[in-house]
Amino acid sequence: MKTLSREHQAVFNFKNSMCQLRPVVTDQEEIYFTSFFDSFDGAISDFIQTELFIRQGERCKELKINPDLESYSINYGTKLNKQGIELTRASLGFLRKFKKILKK
Repeated sequence: MKTLSREHQAVFNFKNSMCQLRPVVTDQEEIYFTSFFDSFDGAISDFIQTELFIRQGERCKELKINPDLESYSINYGTKLNKQGIELTRASLGFLRKFKKILKK
């Protein structure tokens, strides 16, 4: 049996919970709410990993061990955080479009 890394296990647990909600938010006429949900889901996944990678890098820094792992973890965590921010912006755009449709 394959074991997931700590980072992947955290995202897996989140995704597993979200997949139960996914059928409820699937819209038939417009895709804006579904797109919002998917973007928001992706953003949260990125933020979960961001926190875990940055924390790993900070532990390496404090303990003065594994400078390569420290650099990789902080850089990758920063990249994931930026991706999460962009996905959050995209999800807000989809939510605004969905809100306009509701007013019709």
